[in-house]
Amino acid sequence: MSGWEKYYGYGTGHSMIEWISIPDNPVIQLDVNTKTVTTDFADRYTADVLNIIPAQKAGVIAEKAGLTDDSGWCPVNHQSCESSLQPDIHVIGDASKHSPLPKSAFAASSEAKVCAFAVVNLLNDQALMAPAWINTCYSLIAPMHGISVAMVYKLSPDGLVSKVKGSGGLSRQSDEKSRILESGFARQWYDSITADSFL
Repeated sequence: MSGWEKYYGYGTGHSMIEWISIPDNPVIQLDVNTKTVTTDFADRYTADVLNIIPAQKAGVIAEKAGLTDDSGWCPVNHQSCESSLQPDIHVIGDASKHSPLPKSAFAASSEAKVCAFAVVNLLNDQALMAPAWINTCYSLIAPMHGISVAMVYKLSPDGLVSKVKGSGGLSRQSDEKSRILESGFARQWYDSITADSFL
């Protein structure tokens, strides 16, 4: 949060950005003319720009296909990404329940690779491999200030996704050089994952 405070005054009296989390008090009305939202408890919030983020869940197509459970997400066999509810359908990315893997582009790419290997093995009546996943998320707080978080995951003996001890971490933000390096890494990561996914 120190970067948000430095550039945007976050958490101070002159903040450009305010985050209001109201999971048990959802927004029920938006007045575009006054730029005001009203919550279920009749709280009102007015802002120059409002970014309303609804409760997240898998898409309608997943729900209609019978892939979602009561949580709104798609439970899967972590070793193959096959749906736990509908055989022979594989789910990756944000729609799937791969906790503690985060819902990020990098994690989705890692899940896609695991899924592809699993599908090939299943089609050839071969045993499934024990997968591993990687996640690295970069964010640019400002053009020359980047931050990141990284973690490696493995399949646990009970078939769940688990973090590999000592494998992850947060970016160092102790000096300007590190922040500038992270901003470059973020741009390089974007180019790399875009090429890996679409080229």
